[in-house]
Amino acid sequence: MKHLRYLSAMALAALVLACTDEAMPTPSGGTDAVDPGENTEAIVPTTISRAMWVSYDPAPRSTKGHTSGFKSALISWRLLRTDPSTIAFDIYKRENGGSEVKLNTSPISHATCWSDANVNATVTNIYRVTQSGSNETLCEYEFTAEMAKTFHRAIRLNATVPNAALVYEANDAQVGDVDGDGEMEIILKRQPYDGANQGGWREGTTLLEAYKLDGTFLWQIDMGVNIRSGSHYTSFVVYDFNGDGKCEVALRTSEGTRFGDGKQITDASGKVNDYRLTDPNGKGWYSGRSLYSTAGLIFDGPEYISVVNGATGAEISRTNNIPRGGTGTNWERAKYWHEYWGMITATEWIVSLSEWLIWMGYLAMAYGRLTPA
Repeated sequence: MKHLRYLSAMALAALVLACTDEAMPTPSGGTDAVDPGENTEAIVPTTISRAMWVSYDPAPRSTKGHTSGFKSALISWRLLRTDPSTIAFDIYKRENGGSEVKLNTSPISHATCWSDANVNATVTNIYRVTQSGSNETLCEYEFTAEMAKTFHRAIRLNATVPNAALVYEANDAQVGDVDGDGEMEIILKRQPYDGANQGGWREGTTLLEAYKLDGTFLWQIDMGVNIRSGSHYTSFVVYDFNGDGKCEVALRTSEGTRFGDGKQITDASGKVNDYRLTDPNGKGWYSGRSLYSTAGLIFDGPEYISVVNGATGAEISRTNNIPRGGTGTNWERAKYWHEYWGMITATEWIVSLSEWLIWMGYLAMAYGRLTPA
């Protein structure tokens, strides 16, 4: 039972994720550019949820290091791709069935959140957001006194793991509405070890898992033996790339990666090759420091960026990542192996280019991969 852990999703859902309405391209294609500044009219009606949420800490200063320190309630909602670039919002509150009161004195622009410093958490608060100057409701949320009592969600993690003898610890997490129901889900990374800046053979592979906020398990992705476990190596992005109101997940993949629908990446013959170094006596370097062994490190083999369906974990798009090592590649000139395995990733909106996924090394050889979303 040691591989069971509880995830405290403390205010994770306060994170606001932007959405788009562009079609997802194939790895070899792109989409027509759309200038977000073109639309300055009223909001186009849409059925896409704004995933409105209220985050509140009932005991902000009770236990140092385990609470937020904030006494306010944070109300957040989504910005949609169909929203005008000049959009601004108004927010209203109704306490315990009383009269509605406008909270902001000037339009809320360049933000999709509001901090209510005067929240009365002992009664029901109904928050409503409109486009500034309009009374039409864009989203609404009922925050009850019962909801305000608990700052976190306790979720029992999926017990079905590749190796029951290992502890797959809860690590990084992101939130996004993956099924379009207006409520955030949690995408959690679980790792059997953190191999960042370390050599030596280690067992186990990194997992991505999706959960609803009530603890319902949705899917699991096993990144496989050719994606080394480690905080610098297994970044991922949760974002609505195709604009259908449901978030997708982008991650590094290779031969051996198994997706939520059971399908696995293989070579052309259907085989999964293991590209890890096996010589326990091999010596290496990372960021200028000596490694006692290069066993378990990966210098060869294919690497991809995959986008998966956020509701099912099934792969829906794939493109090549920067080639690992080899003649003619950028990584061939890297002095230390850590320089090409350490990567960060993000999604960026570039005017006239739509959304782009950015995968980038962050050490001396900071080469990157710019991929149209």
